[in-house]
Amino acid sequence: MNQRSIPVLASLVCALSLGGCISADQKTRPFLGMWVGKFAVSNVGVGPNTADDQRRHTLTGYVRVLLDRKAYLMHLEGEQQVIEIKGEWVYRGSQLILSPKKVEVKDEYEDGPNPNRKYVPSDELTKAYQQKLTFNLNKAANEYSAPEMKIAFLNGTHSFKKE
Repeated sequence: MNQRSIPVLASLVCALSLGGCISADQKTRPFLGMWVGKFAVSNVGVGPNTADDQRRHTLTGYVRVLLDRKAYLMHLEGEQQVIEIKGEWVYRGSQLILSPKKVEVKDEYEDGPNPNRKYVPSDELTKAYQQKLTFNLNKAANEYSAPEMKIAFLNGTHSFKKE
């Protein structure tokens, strides 16, 4: 090998490695960004189970999936509570798997829960969101959905759309 071929070889190695980075980026790109959605309740196991009760128990919010350290932030709000989940993510095929590292539930009351507003015990919310969540990305890459999940006495599904 002569001295002229070393820069050519170095350029080739650089191009090949950059090509690998670009393809990896193209694979992760659909999962990244801000996703707005909710945990929609399909069944309330305790108390009334009307469509209005299911709607009022729904948790709304967003998921921010960040490339930096493959981190995510999920923010959900109910009638009396706010849930913040921080963790790491990985993808497998068309699935995004969220692994929580920190779950924080903030109750928005001073003297105990308001009996006229929907409420889930904070420890039950924490327990539910300490589990891994697996989201399926649709073919259009604009919506995540997860299989049905139980949170305390609620059954429902998460779904988020790309903002």
